[in-house]
Amino acid sequence: AMRALESILDSTPRLPPGEAASAMPEPTFATAFLDANVLMGLKAQQPPPGVEALPIAPATLWAFAGKILRAVVKRYRKNTHHGLAGTVLEEVYRALYADTVGGFIWERIKRNAREAYADNPAGVPDDSWRGGTLLLELLRTHAAAHGPLELNLVGHSAGAIHICHFVERAAALGDVLGDNLRIKNVLLWAPACTNALFLRTLARHERAIDTLRVFDLSDELERRDPLVKWLPLAYPHSLLYLVSGLLEEEGPDTALLGLARHCAGTSGGDSSAAEVRRWFRERPGQLVLA
Repeated sequence: AMRALESILDSTPRLPPGEAASAMPEPTFATAFLDANVLMGLKAQQPPPGVEALPIAPATLWAFAGKILRAVVKRYRKNTHHGLAGTVLEEVYRALYADTVGGFIWERIKRNAREAYADNPAGVPDDSWRGGTLLLELLRTHAAAHGPLELNLVGHSAGAIHICHFVERAAALGDVLGDNLRIKNVLLWAPACTNALFLRTLARHERAIDTLRVFDLSDELERRDPLVKWLPLAYPHSLLYLVSGLLEEEGPDTALLGLARHCAGTSGGDSSAAEVRRWFRERPGQLVLA
């Protein structure tokens, strides 16, 4: 700032010694400049050599910092934090309304997966029909005509949400799961579904599934997997950590099936985390950590 000020001073015409300011000709253009005498006065108020002036942050900046600090402390007290750097950045993004924008997009993704298995109207299928429900109807028709079917369902990240709703809808149809349609394998890779959704769907209908396996990164690797590889300071952890800490509407540290801390850890997550941990402990081999 001081160098910029000196540059302005050096380029500003100065009054000759003893000449009054009124002797200067009136400018013929509309642009106004700071008076040269005022600039000279400002320069005279510079700190001595070797001493730097400390800028005073505006009150709004201090208020913003206080808001972040309170949110971080609250999460540490509730044990819903994601490490110091991750938690601070999540709360900074939340204060900047990234949770509103990103949360809207994330909720839309989840809603699309859920609504794909809603009821379809009667009649000939058209573009307005729900694709997931239509697929199940076609599978049921094929099984009735050609014999029972075995399915292998593989989902990565948000694909796990589709699989959860697929199984839930198939079970709701009554005569689909079982003799006509058998699910041989369900393989979920870093699933982005919540623990609550998993418990309500796949865990509830596990008898219709021969083999269920969930593949997660260890918590150590998940924390060392920055969201943007070439800009790790933007967020130091994985996308699943960001979804859990910022984008889920249930609040910070929503339990996700793809986070090892919510499936095999000893702390963290919402009330569903403890239930999922117990579920996997009773079924050795169904949770695989890399």
